[in-house]
Amino acid sequence: MAESRLRQFKNKGRDDSASRRRRQEQTVELRKSKRMEALSKRRHVDLVEDGDDPLLSSSGMQGVDVSSMPAPAIELSPEKMDKITNALLCLQAKVEVRAAMEIVRRLVASADTINEIIQSGLLKEVVAAAIETQDPNTITEFSWILTNVTSGTTEQTEAVVNLGCIPVLVTLLRHPLTTIQHQSLWALGNIAGNSAAHRDLIAQSGVIPFVSERLQTNTPPPRTDPWQKKIILLIPWVLSNLCRFNNPSPSVELAATIIPMLMTVMINEKQMFSQTELRDCCWGLSYLTDGYPDSDGIDPLKELVSFKYNMVPLVMTMLEKVPPSNVSILVPCVRCLGNLCSGTDKQTALVVQCGMLNTVEKLLGSEVDRLIVKEAVWMLSNCLSNSLQVVKVVAECGLLQVIFNLMKTATFVVQKECAWAIRNFSAVGAPHVTPFFIRAGAVEHIHLMVSYEDNQIAQCGLEALHAMLTGAGEHLDEALLQVEEAGTLDKLEILQCSNNSAIADEAFAITDEFFASEESPSLQALAPASGTGEFTFAAPALPAVTM
Repeated sequence: MAESRLRQFKNKGRDDSASRRRRQEQTVELRKSKRMEALSKRRHVDLVEDGDDPLLSSSGMQGVDVSSMPAPAIELSPEKMDKITNALLCLQAKVEVRAAMEIVRRLVASADTINEIIQSGLLKEVVAAAIETQDPNTITEFSWILTNVTSGTTEQTEAVVNLGCIPVLVTLLRHPLTTIQHQSLWALGNIAGNSAAHRDLIAQSGVIPFVSERLQTNTPPPRTDPWQKKIILLIPWVLSNLCRFNNPSPSVELAATIIPMLMTVMINEKQMFSQTELRDCCWGLSYLTDGYPDSDGIDPLKELVSFKYNMVPLVMTMLEKVPPSNVSILVPCVRCLGNLCSGTDKQTALVVQCGMLNTVEKLLGSEVDRLIVKEAVWMLSNCLSNSLQVVKVVAECGLLQVIFNLMKTATFVVQKECAWAIRNFSAVGAPHVTPFFIRAGAVEHIHLMVSYEDNQIAQCGLEALHAMLTGAGEHLDEALLQVEEAGTLDKLEILQCSNNSAIADEAFAITDEFFASEESPSLQALAPASGTGEFTFAAPALPAVTM
């Protein structure tokens, strides 16, 4: 009674370690999503301090009914509300338009004002004023405003799209001033990184021909115009956003247009581009390979990356030449290769032939960032799930012992990936490498896995154990003895009572198949059987009694 009452309160009666692990996983996922969001959206921060704004004085407001202004949706300071009010009135009256635009641009540099600017109708007036003007300074302010608004939330970017800003920005890509071209391309890149629907709108809007022309010049931009170079340096990030999202993935036609441009940047990295642009290209490839197979079991985008454009050797080169400390490039490269390893056997074989296993061994070193270690183990696990040949090579090169060591010493998120790698090694390798698996000390690590309270790791341990025992052949007695000595049999009995049905069923199946006593009736024979609408319990037949 006391226990049931305790459970009515938050976290009372729950397992603290399990709750802590769940919080840790959720925190990692949140950080990952924040990091990905930061890559897709970029804000143009106004570094100029607010000075005396020409529209803040009440002298310009004579004869205007301020009370008719919409009420703010969020609580803003009176100073900011005055700025929004004055800017809106000026744009509606078409006076001091440039100064009003400057005020709006400074306001949207602070994220807390963007919603009010949209809801008050100020953004709509900004767009209308920009369409009517020919003043380059006003247009610059306009494109800067849209850059910062589109760096905000999905709803804020949606508001920009709904106001018809995409065609306006695409037109500005051909403006004589390169500063305006640069700012417009920046805003379009933010929109492309907002959602799959917006990505497709940008792809169909005329951005691709513009960036393609700029990359095809093959000559450094003139030093007299630094904005030309800034435009070129911005292109890889825009292209990476056009590769984002996998539900749905980019079209094959779009990917076939973008991949050669990514290749151009990666090949010419030393002459014109920096590590930042190289990072964007690698993320673009990782996005393209993160899709789903079609009805034939083949992902056409993976086929483009791996075979038509043969990008695997180039990505592998990046992995080899980038230092272990450069996480921003290593992660997308490993993701790209790991995604390909989850594809067809041919794609996995190609990655392995290009030297993936040697690279993995380096990435699992002690001096490497733990995020890279996690990604590297994940990539190896994907390879092991697809290829018996990879399993055999891993057995020969000593990588299995590295995985075993990480299973003991690494962080929890790395241990989860190690559990999958061990499970895949055992399941795919049986029976060909099962004897090696047993001699390498697999039972000790499987015992560790089934002892985890995390269901996923425990399930991987049970599946690895089942596959090992099934493929043990003449080594079965040796394996069974090791399992009993490690105390794993006791764990199996406990897991049969697990609340997770898959774990309970797997533990029961292993116990019944390999540890049921020959003198005792089969455990399965004692299980309840359904008869005519009722459950009956089977029992071994008693020997006949002779008189």
